[in-house]
Amino acid sequence: MRPTQYIAETDDKNHLVAVWIQSREHHAPRVFDSVTDRFDATEPAEFSGASERDITAWLLERAGILQDTSKG
Repeated sequence: MRPTQYIAETDDKNHLVAVWIQSREHHAPRVFDSVTDRFDATEPAEFSGASERDITAWLLERAGILQDTSKG
């Protein structure tokens, strides 16, 4: 079974603006939706486009688990 893939989309300043997800259930990647999608750090996953740490933090911020500290 292949792991879920998380693909970072960044802007021209290399800031993370979206994360695309390709799960086992879906054939094509789509933008992560914090209402319908769940991120489970214990499940096998692959990360690209940014570090695992940055993508994980972005996902957790969207889920309301972490505060976004990048904004002043």
